[in-house]
Amino acid sequence: PGPDRVVEARELLARLRERLSAEEREVADRRADGQDWAAVAAAMGGTPEARRKQLARAIDRVAPDLGLIEDADDA
Repeated sequence: PGPDRVVEARELLARLRERLSAEEREVADRRADGQDWAAVAAAMGGTPEARRKQLARAIDRVAPDLGLIEDADDA
């Protein structure tokens, strides 16, 4: 992608991160750093599946606000 698309993606990621809780951001950061779900769960507690679902639900929650997906209530 061109420089404008890279900047756009960084801004979108920053907006997404702002809408996550501190714990959700930590999960996302650990995954972005390359940790697998087992390592995330070992560091933060819970199970790998619970941490995966936590991040998936957080993204599902904020994605409509960012225009990434259509809100089910709007459909």
